[in-house]
Amino acid sequence: MAFFTQQEFHKMLFELTQSDAVCYNTLINIAEKTLYKSVCGWCNQTPVLKNCEEDLMQEIYIRLIKKCVTGFIMRDGVINDDPEGFKNWLFTVAKNIRNDFAKKMGAKELYEPNTPDGELPEGVCVDTAENDYDYDLLNRCFCIVLNSDSKVHIPLTWVTMMLVIAKGGLTRIEATESVVNICDGMNLDQMLDFITKQSETIIWLNLNQCQLDDVRKKLDEKDSCGVRTGDKKYSDFYMKKGAKASVSDWVNRMNSRIEKEVG
Repeated sequence: MAFFTQQEFHKMLFELTQSDAVCYNTLINIAEKTLYKSVCGWCNQTPVLKNCEEDLMQEIYIRLIKKCVTGFIMRDGVINDDPEGFKNWLFTVAKNIRNDFAKKMGAKELYEPNTPDGELPEGVCVDTAENDYDYDLLNRCFCIVLNSDSKVHIPLTWVTMMLVIAKGGLTRIEATESVVNICDGMNLDQMLDFITKQSETIIWLNLNQCQLDDVRKKLDEKDSCGVRTGDKKYSDFYMKKGAKASVSDWVNRMNSRIEKEVG
């Protein structure tokens, strides 16, 4: 399984060994693409690590920044141009940190899932295209949704759902409940603020500022009674079928639109 390209690997080597100013951006990007799904799987299957994936990833990033040059790239005094070996080394580092982290959290033993590195156990999802690392396509999906002419609460729902899945490693059912819990008491302005802040923590996601500005314009629109859309509570838009069914319906609508445009 290809987690990162040879071009990305060589870019990382240059940034860490030949650039005038050492840069860790590509290292972090490669680590996120390679490890995040496995980390979410570990956390979902290990009770003491539940919801610890972000903390665990931060520990991994710190260790990689400190050790990647001496521990792998220049381990033998010359540049180690071995992408496959680097991938294996990343998983070794990540598993060691996972074990140390779990022990600190009180785990007496670890359940080692019978799942290949980089893949998720059945029922665990961390992004909008399971086991697919085409981040350009994922960003295109976000663009399609934000460009849609649907009532503004519908694309906001889809984006929130995808962010919750990406950050929490949740199933679709769990994510639907999470969206309701998070957004039920928010107005739409607060919902957009939540989306903006959460998107900044996801390395691969690039929300288009012009599209966000267009969403804000829609939130500034007023209804026939003079009530501004952004001031309305998210729960005011629920259909008679209820909160969870409404969220699921709105997400399905956006997914159908994406399928039509992406094919």
